[in-house]
Amino acid sequence: DSALPLVSIITITLNEEDTIEKTINSVLKQTYSNIEYILIDGGSLDNTIEIINHYEKDISHFVSEQDDGVMDAFNKGLALCSGEIIGIINGNDYYSVQAVERVVANYKKYGDGVFYFGDCVLTNKDGSVRGVSRVTNKESFFFMKSGLSIPFPSVFVPRAIYKKCGNFDLQYSIAGDYDFLYRLVKIYKIDFIYIREELSFFRDGGISSNIPKTSRECHLVRINNGANKFESKMYFVLETVRSQCTNSVTKYLRCGVHLQSEEYHLNVYDNSNLVSLSLSQW
Repeated sequence: DSALPLVSIITITLNEEDTIEKTINSVLKQTYSNIEYILIDGGSLDNTIEIINHYEKDISHFVSEQDDGVMDAFNKGLALCSGEIIGIINGNDYYSVQAVERVVANYKKYGDGVFYFGDCVLTNKDGSVRGVSRVTNKESFFFMKSGLSIPFPSVFVPRAIYKKCGNFDLQYSIAGDYDFLYRLVKIYKIDFIYIREELSFFRDGGISSNIPKTSRECHLVRINNGANKFESKMYFVLETVRSQCTNSVTKYLRCGVHLQSEEYHLNVYDNSNLVSLSLSQW
């Protein structure tokens, strides 16, 4: 049905018995109905597989086998996708109930030549909210256009873009999603649509929580994609310093002409109106 384009959602997981059920339910309880759900398990040894089997009838594809890491699992999921739009939510994270509906509403307006993302709520391991990753100003848009990674749980990419730009690079154990987005905006000049709404919840404690290792890989991504070595090294320094900051309200780090503004808003705001922005509107 062209009025309800098929959306593929991929979840990868490994030994996440404490969180996987919340992830699964966040997909199955979406207000949008035409969803293909793909679950890739890396050979869990706890009760993860047992929990997944409980939802067998609601899962389109389920694979459980050892893999070569997160990016390999992502690529396995992509190979099984048949939807027009693809979202990836890991077994430690979960969607807001209207996330897919909001993305599809924008997709029907802007099409498959751009990718889509929204805000991402950052939570502690116990589920308590510690902030929101949110684009708030013009500088944030242009900084992202320069390659700053957007929280991937809130990113939705048309399958046509994956076909054009390729899948995830296996040389990265953590920053493959950063590399993918970097290639989109820097190499292929793909534009994006920002949805001013909380689409996902990112729980602390995953592999990307290793900030020093993540920063090193992000530096490698930039260098491998032709970035200026000095500028990339400065980003690396800023990311490392940022990881040591404890101010949870607003952190500004300035280097040369670049401004990185990362704001964590704890206030509740009205989600009733769908607001979309693209880079071209600035």
